[in-house]
Amino acid sequence: MSAVLARAETSLNKGDLAAAIKEVEALPTPARDAYAGWLDDARARLSANATLNTLESAVLASFGAPEAKP
Repeated sequence: MSAVLARAETSLNKGDLAAAIKEVEALPTPARDAYAGWLDDARARLSANATLNTLESAVLASFGAPEAKP
């Protein structure tokens, strides 16, 4: 379990929230359940980031600017 959490932490330190989520989701059920609140928050953050990227691209496109890359 500690190796999985270490990989999740490394992913977070690199700014890769999606990879960190995958690592925590790979934990056995009892351990994963202990991180349920974090997983909910992390998934919400990932979704918010995706929405912001989409919105940013739409706003930039409306001004005729090149699309932003996520």
